[in-house]
Amino acid sequence: MRRQDIADAIGTSLKTVNRSIDRLRAEGLLSLDRGKLALTPEQCVKVRAMDESKIKKALLSK
Repeated sequence: MRRQDIADAIGTSLKTVNRSIDRLRAEGLLSLDRGKLALTPEQCVKVRAMDESKIKKALLSK
């Protein structure tokens, strides 16, 4: 799935998706593997431990 597809699916802009991905990478919650989004097992544990409100807050802050 391309980033534009993600933006279209959630009703936001490509710019917002890119910023969100950058923030998640900076927080250590997401990685890129050959240009594709990837989660390590450790990152999966961290994401699962967060509730939706914490994720939205992390994406909207900064």
